[in-house]
Amino acid sequence: MRQSKLNKKEYKKIVWDIIKNDLKKVVLNVESKPKTTQDHYGDYLHVLTNLKSQIGLNIAKSLLIKAGGNKNGINSACRIITGN
Repeated sequence: MRQSKLNKKEYKKIVWDIIKNDLKKVVLNVESKPKTTQDHYGDYLHVLTNLKSQIGLNIAKSLLIKAGGNKNGINSACRIITGN
């Protein structure tokens, strides 16, 4: 029997369905804190660092934004992680 592989879009949807409630809670927690860094990039840096090894940086970034996270803060954190 041939095993089918998931494409990136399918994988992202499955991961979203599994962790969306937790990600929404994380985003709510981050966004409700007093800002210690611009657009909470420091908090998102911590979250993305933890998620990176589990689901990959790009998928983590996309799902955090989908969960309502601050796009600028998430993008800034990603730039720090990748060195760009």
